[in-house]
Amino acid sequence: VVQTNLTLREFRKDHFNIAICLKIIDQAWLGVTTRTLTSAWKKLWPEAVAERIYEELEPSMSVEEEIVSLGKSMGLEVEERDVNELVEEHTQELTTEEIQELKS
Repeated sequence: VVQTNLTLREFRKDHFNIAICLKIIDQAWLGVTTRTLTSAWKKLWPEAVAERIYEELEPSMSVEEEIVSLGKSMGLEVEERDVNELVEEHTQELTTEEIQELKS
């Protein structure tokens, strides 16, 4: 815990702005899934959510399959093999040399 003499008003004025607020909102929205939104709307306005869409939200596709499906729906040439390779590359830990290279 950091001790400071700043008041909330001073902190807001000097250290908190619209850009930071938008970053916080952006990060929060990343945690909101389609399933969560659909579940909420189903309770608030059931007619607006088709039952079959709600049922399709069961986890039936892998993340890689969803990426391929989304890419193809956008007219992109996407192969699951390429997505798998990309995901695999980003799950490997960086070496010390790679980390030092990123710092410079």
